[in-house]
Amino acid sequence: MMSFLMADKRRFFAAFGALGGVLSAIASNLLGFTDSAFESWVLGTASDGALIAALVAVGQSRYLGKKFDLAAIRRALAIGAIGGAIGGLVGMAGMSIAAGEFGRMAGWALGGAAVGFAVHRIIPNLPAKTAMLAGAAGGFAGCLSMYLVSYTIGVATTGAIIGLAIALVEMKVREMWLEVTIRPKGLTLEKERTVAVTLGTKPVVFGCSGDADVQLASAGGTEKDFVSVGLAGRQAYLKDHATQQSRPISDGEEFSISNASIILRSKIAEAT
Repeated sequence: MMSFLMADKRRFFAAFGALGGVLSAIASNLLGFTDSAFESWVLGTASDGALIAALVAVGQSRYLGKKFDLAAIRRALAIGAIGGAIGGLVGMAGMSIAAGEFGRMAGWALGGAAVGFAVHRIIPNLPAKTAMLAGAAGGFAGCLSMYLVSYTIGVATTGAIIGLAIALVEMKVREMWLEVTIRPKGLTLEKERTVAVTLGTKPVVFGCSGDADVQLASAGGTEKDFVSVGLAGRQAYLKDHATQQSRPISDGEEFSISNASIILRSKIAEAT
């Protein structure tokens, strides 16, 4: 099942976002967040934001070979919860001042935007504005689904569309990226997989520590971070953390690090 999901980044992120929505709906019912308007709007939407963002963070960790990036998950929980609560307040205020269903949709969209911002903090080089627009679209669509089907389906739809939209827009806005094929080492049920990591102003770090953006098997040395790849203008550079030396890399160039093979890709190269 995991291999099927990981074969397509859009499907993978949509699945984790939807799972976060379902878990939030279950938690809201168990904790009684539907008992009053305030609890439903503020606490319920905070739960939606927190758990959808956290599950997308879990998905991002698994996508890049990590077990659990606890710092990123905690950060996503906090930002998603605060943003969701603010979105809930906006929605509740909108409903009370006769904005009607528009106020409700605005609240869901704002909560979704907060989830998008939280996800921007954990996906390397995903622009904040892009992620927030994707999140707002997910919140709006989820609110429509709530009216058409049910609350649980609505929140699951919100999470799924946020995950899907973020994966889609990341693929659209990126100019250069790394195609990383990770080969499992030792006795493991993991299978070889290929993932894409967007390049931008923040260098992408490859290493065996939990802080690395892409976690690889230990190479047997003392360095926790092996290399990083970043952009200077339209030129990509590879920095060796052991020697602190950098060199340019070109479109289509392939290199190996630990148990990974990496190829630099660009839209310009694909168009020619």
